Amino acid sequence: MGDMSDYYRNNNFDYLDNQKEKELYHKTKDGQLIKLKDLTDNHLDNIIKMIERMAKEGINVSTGTFGNCSVDMGNNEKWLYGKEALREMNYSIYINEYKKRR
Repeated sequence: MGDMSDYYRNNNFDYLDNQKEKELYHKTKDGQLIKLKDLTDNHLDNIIKMIERMAKEGINVSTGTFGNCSVDMGNNEKWLYGKEALREMNYSIYINEYKKRR
């Protein structure tokens, strides 16, 4: 599927305490945290387009399982498309930020 740009599944944003309210941060592919409100309009647009494209193409989601020994440990993978993929990639958070700016 090519370069995932700034997006890493479910790690593309973080909640960090900021006194009374929690702020959302976008995590770039190099690990830099940028407040969602500080993303440029162009960057936000590109993130949204990338998430939409990836949801259409499908994303592979891996979840590890753990046990008491190596026999119990495993890795569950599944492909998500459309609304499920959008939800997994926190699409609504970026769309809400986009709507706030319009």
